[in-house]
Amino acid sequence: MKNNSRRTYPAIRETFICCAALADYLGRSMDYTSKRLNKRAEFSPAEKVAISVAVGQPWEVIAG
Repeated sequence: MKNNSRRTYPAIRETFICCAALADYLGRSMDYTSKRLNKRAEFSPAEKVAISVAVGQPWEVIAG
């Protein structure tokens, strides 16, 4: 996933090839997804569950 801030959510960035793939998976816009990946806003509880399923790890581990 193209981003200078690779330190945020490394498990998500390893699972999804790009921000657009995560946005498509969540049914959200790229802007919405980018803000959450860069921790300017939080994912919703439902999005956290969906991402946990895709990544194969509990959210607590992903958010580390």
